[in-house]
Amino acid sequence: MTIIHFLCVTCAQLAACLLRGFGIDVESEGIWIAAENGKFAYMVIPECCGIKSMLVLAGLALYYGFLELKKPTHAAWLAVWSLPVAFGANLLRILSVAAAAHSRTLGAVAARRGRGVFWTA
Repeated sequence: MTIIHFLCVTCAQLAACLLRGFGIDVESEGIWIAAENGKFAYMVIPECCGIKSMLVLAGLALYYGFLELKKPTHAAWLAVWSLPVAFGANLLRILSVAAAAHSRTLGAVAARRGRGVFWTA
């Protein structure tokens, strides 16, 4: 299992768990998230796993850390802690897409304004 596949599976599983917590009945298997009533089915593909966000945010954190922080270890810690932040932003994006598909009102807004959902991450 590669790190990208691991991130895809983890995002799908966590998104399904959180969606169930919000009262949306979903099933999840591997990288698939599907509504039990058949309203939507999404696959968390490798392009949506968040690895690019993690690499960019970690790189920016290292750059900022080495320029502004006094100790290199602080810069390294900043870069390490940027990874869960990027993962959380990606998870928020996946949740917002699934919630928009579930809701007729949100789904109509997302269909009209498509790109706005993807600007959250």
